[in-house]
Amino acid sequence: MDLLGDEIIYGDIGVSPATFPLIGGVKPKSPAEKCGLVKGDILKAVNEKEIIYWEEIVYIIQDNPLKTLKLSWLRNGKLMNAEITPEKKKIKIGDKEKEVGSIGVSASLPESMVIHRNVGFAEAFTTGAQRIYLYTVLTYKVLKKMILGKVSKDNLMGPVRLAGMATDFANEGFFPWLLFLGIVSHQLAIINLLPFPALDGGHAVFFIYEFIFRRKVSFKVLDIANRIGFSFLIALFIFVMGNDLLNIFKG
Repeated sequence: MDLLGDEIIYGDIGVSPATFPLIGGVKPKSPAEKCGLVKGDILKAVNEKEIIYWEEIVYIIQDNPLKTLKLSWLRNGKLMNAEITPEKKKIKIGDKEKEVGSIGVSASLPESMVIHRNVGFAEAFTTGAQRIYLYTVLTYKVLKKMILGKVSKDNLMGPVRLAGMATDFANEGFFPWLLFLGIVSHQLAIINLLPFPALDGGHAVFFIYEFIFRRKVSFKVLDIANRIGFSFLIALFIFVMGNDLLNIFKG
């Protein structure tokens, strides 16, 4: 189960970096795929208006759901044109839902802008620890927002959509795929440590209780707690699976 979804890390400081309009991925059965866009295409213009940054096309697409637009892009140095109609999608902003346009593409950085730097074991260990801390804080923030209803249920991904994402990352290469597996494993570990019956975090609560009060929790209490916990987890699993399938059928 993935909780981060579309959560933007840069949102904590209120800014995000400008992005080159290079397509890094195309969602199956999306308007972009039907239009003929593929990974590696460089977006150049919308309705003959030149595009320099990825954010520009995002704003135009979001402001024009179900409206036909003329799109221009470069592929291997050749200029291509086609019409595209963004589908309508609901996104949650704070406590409100907003309908925006979406064509089903994601951005990528050109190789010339990517810097590879080799580091020693000590620095790699420190960087890894910082990443774990960052993802832990972010996961708990998303959990809190989800409980308060400030995050859309579409951010909750189950095994079906995770399998699709794993395939996408595998197509990017071994290390992006490995990073994706690490993030998912980390989130599962965080969820497993929540103080909830049937999870390891719930067992830890009972162990702490027994250590402090020097007496065992009755079997009946443990049995009821675990039954409630397992029932909730099964219901959550069914909900997440249904949410995955619904998103797939919606395109």
